Amino acid sequence: MAAAAESTAIQRDAAPGLSEITNKENAKTASFSVVVKNAHIQTYSYTSHNKQQEGAKLVCILQCENGTDYCLGVVKMQGKDKAELKNLLDTSWRENTVWRLSEIVLLAEKPQWIHTNIRLCINLRKTKKQALLQSLTFAPTPVPANKIADILQLKETQRFDLQAIIREIMQERTSQQGLQIIEARLIDGSRNSRGDYAVLPTTMFFKNTTETEAFKKHAATKTPVNFMCMQGTYKDGKITVGPVKDQSWLQPAAGEQSEALAQQAETLCTDELVVQDVATINGNTTGGPIDYNAEPATLTVVQLLDTAGTFIKQQLTTETHKIFQVNCVYWPPPTKEDTITTKDGKRLFAPAVEISDSSGKVTVAARAKAMIHMCGLEHLKEDEAQEEYIQQWEKSELRHSLLCSIRVKVEAKTTKMDSEANSQGSEPTEAGKTYNAIIVEAERINAIEWPPIPEESMRSLHTMLSHCTLGSDRLLAIALTKLQPARFSNMAGTIGDGDPLPFDKCLGLLRFTKATNGKQHPNGIRLLGEKVQDATAEGTDNEGASKHYGTIALSNFEKMGDFHISQGGITAIAVITRVTTAACSEKHVADLHIEAMQQIPAASVPKAVHMLRQLQSMAEMTAADPSASSEVAERQVKCRRLLRWPTDTTANTA
Repeated sequence: MAAAAESTAIQRDAAPGLSEITNKENAKTASFSVVVKNAHIQTYSYTSHNKQQEGAKLVCILQCENGTDYCLGVVKMQGKDKAELKNLLDTSWRENTVWRLSEIVLLAEKPQWIHTNIRLCINLRKTKKQALLQSLTFAPTPVPANKIADILQLKETQRFDLQAIIREIMQERTSQQGLQIIEARLIDGSRNSRGDYAVLPTTMFFKNTTETEAFKKHAATKTPVNFMCMQGTYKDGKITVGPVKDQSWLQPAAGEQSEALAQQAETLCTDELVVQDVATINGNTTGGPIDYNAEPATLTVVQLLDTAGTFIKQQLTTETHKIFQVNCVYWPPPTKEDTITTKDGKRLFAPAVEISDSSGKVTVAARAKAMIHMCGLEHLKEDEAQEEYIQQWEKSELRHSLLCSIRVKVEAKTTKMDSEANSQGSEPTEAGKTYNAIIVEAERINAIEWPPIPEESMRSLHTMLSHCTLGSDRLLAIALTKLQPARFSNMAGTIGDGDPLPFDKCLGLLRFTKATNGKQHPNGIRLLGEKVQDATAEGTDNEGASKHYGTIALSNFEKMGDFHISQGGITAIAVITRVTTAACSEKHVADLHIEAMQQIPAASVPKAVHMLRQLQSMAEMTAADPSASSEVAERQVKCRRLLRWPTDTTANTA
């Protein structure tokens, strides 16, 4: 990457400045004035004598009069005395205090972890310093010298700063931990070798609404922003750039460079501009080297992913693997009895997870990246995410969104029998192939953006369902008026005009008119709901809208909040695992036993009602349509992204 921009002219009779320091020896001869920026205490974990320890250090930006000359200053904690660091932060290294530094002592930090223009880290404990009362003229903010086009030169992990304009916001979402996530493209006017304007796609994480709204305001006004402490990663020929947890920050840019960039903003943000991405979004920071989101995936339903079924064999007749996408999938979190790591325990891997949808239930494997995304831990580094995942699993605190969108890689492997047949020049036998299915990508449906199903996709799903053997393991969305207790199954549901059919579980959209009550027992808590209604019945089924149900949820103390309703008027999507005769028959038609539940924000309830009604229509598919029996194998429709349905431009004929 480009080094820092050229500093002010060197005065030969003056002591060496910051930009002239190249090693520990000549640092001792340097002397210069700095202003303190973004001083804060940074905590971290490390291992010492086989024990996990917590460390801390005071970190700040030391900026010279010329805004492009700036480096890191650090005060390390001594004797676990964090209070001393806090005192130094409050008294000595306050924001905008000015110091004269000399006899500079450097810390041995690897340059790749230093994001400043001058890739040095000054030991502020051992460096000689003098506070200056008379202010010098400093640039208002640091001036990052790196350009977006420079990122193409990355060949290893490197942290750096950028000054750029937010060209567009591509997507917004919220993690289950409450982090607000924005995917955006940045531009700064730099160009690649072909003359195209370089654009940086990246994913930003915000802890609160204030930070999010500030970012969106910068995007709307096209004002230059300093993106401080970004990290670029080069792996398998791909570059990804994103913020560093708890270390990256944004600030409005100021100074001549930002003013010049602001004047170009209108031109740089026009649709007519020829641009080229210099990096990829996310780029597998938590998974293997292959990005399974890069290309459209074939839409399917869960039951057709059965590796022992005929559909997979038809799909992989000539191909060695294929990527499928399934939307509106129920993937419950693992329990303490489930395996979540490889045999050596070094990485996350689930050899057997059960997933279900309106077609049925199958067991597949899942790789680390998908597991981490399902729990909303993708903002962490890979090792941090794995550690947090395992800790939550051990405490029974892992949470998945109730519905998700997944991509599944199905791979055909040749057995020894098949290899021997090929070596002798004969045709391989069908018995010589085995098939593995693994979830490689996952995205939570976060209850804020419910993706409605287009009519064309509904027809495709009905066609796929006609190719399935439909049984009691289907996870259907069923109107509550059609449910009843059953003697030989968890519940029975009436589909169309037929007799009640057995079901293991179903989906329901519940409207709670009252707060739930918790009843503690020795091993957890029982949460009871009264006068609960079917949220999908309102306005379409007057009889259904007037009926009330009781709800029962058994939970450990760690997850009781998932089932607690604090007040009436709240709507939640739920997996109903049993229907029983109402304990309070004068109030309720039946009691619904809840396995999992996710509350819906009030503004998103209409979207949720619409989508649940669409899923309820899937229940009407009870028998195969002979005219469509081969269509599912012949016609393929593809999804461009997770949480999205096929469009006309992604449909193709195999």
